[in-house]
Amino acid sequence: SGCARRGPRPTRSSPAPAATPRARRLIGAESTRSTVPSVLDLPRLALAPADLDALGYAGYAVDWGQLTDAAGAAGLLGVDASWSEAIAATGLQEVYLLRNVGPTVDAGAQTSVTTTLWKYPDASSAARGFDLIERQIEETLIAGDEPSAFAAGDESELTTWDFTDPVTGEPMTAVEVTVRADRLVVAVRMAGPS
Repeated sequence: SGCARRGPRPTRSSPAPAATPRARRLIGAESTRSTVPSVLDLPRLALAPADLDALGYAGYAVDWGQLTDAAGAAGLLGVDASWSEAIAATGLQEVYLLRNVGPTVDAGAQTSVTTTLWKYPDASSAARGFDLIERQIEETLIAGDEPSAFAAGDESELTTWDFTDPVTGEPMTAVEVTVRADRLVVAVRMAGPS
């Protein structure tokens, strides 16, 4: 789960699309116990504009993306460097973040869909990482966790929060689903004007 750089989501009037088979496999919704391939190409797993088009969210474009290791994870997520040691202690191997932005309407705040993928050497390391991300870092930054509202993979959590767009000053809402499947943690955040 990304802990900073919280951006916009599609408006509440947007219909909730059905999950594609690829998305269901990615978040582990196909079974209660998930396994992840030994070789992971994190950038290929992130939701790209074509994936969003297939889900009914047309007009999105890549805003930015970055792949880093544990040493760069705190900076990538925009959290204080004091978290770096705790992040490294989980065994995190790589983290990839890809932010897609939707079309701007009437010069207002943009909607966005952000995918963050955390790769660990094994499931127990990923469980420690999930705990750090969802229960320690997020608790210091935001509120609104709803752990029982969504169930997928080995662990999952649904988080919501409100914030103000730093450019337009508009009130914003974010919804993020975070799933741990074996040694992979995936967070997908949709955010936009409230």
